[in-house]
Amino acid sequence: MRIQRLFCPSCGSELDLEIGDASFYCPHCGANLQITNYGIDIIGSTRRKNNDQYNESALSNTGDKKAIIPWEQGKLLILLLVFLCIIIALTMLGLSYFDHKEQEYIDAGMIKIGTDADDFEGMKYTAVVSQLEAMGFNNIKTVCLGDAGFFIDRPDTVEWVSINGDKSFYASNYFSPDAAIIISYH
Repeated sequence: MRIQRLFCPSCGSELDLEIGDASFYCPHCGANLQITNYGIDIIGSTRRKNNDQYNESALSNTGDKKAIIPWEQGKLLILLLVFLCIIIALTMLGLSYFDHKEQEYIDAGMIKIGTDADDFEGMKYTAVVSQLEAMGFNNIKTVCLGDAGFFIDRPDTVEWVSINGDKSFYASNYFSPDAAIIISYH
């Protein structure tokens, strides 16, 4: 008959068994265990000792690993759920803030540009003027660079657009309808 060391599958503690034991409780964590042909299986709920003895013995198992016993798994799950709820609440709060801010811009009569500054480059300047006027902008000026010719083979195309002096605006930016817009073209 071969002698082998047996460990609790619940807490990892080494077990001391009496010959003939087929079903027993782990003295460290209280798990109801049964010896089978394949090893030791947990067959039922744990038998609770007083909390101090239960906690101390469950965490004082041999080896470098610390056991996670069922009540610790529950605490971990609750902590994870609380963290997840906080993340969701902060996300909802942030989205609410941005919706509120966007509504303030709209209420103030501001216009969302809807296009990045770089997206206008290379377009026909007349199309850009028409697009901006259709949005409601009314202070649009054009500047011809006069450099179309040998090196620039696409005349009447936009070099850059500035709104209130800013050449690097984004699609999400809002501007007043009378914002100074300059379209520079070849």
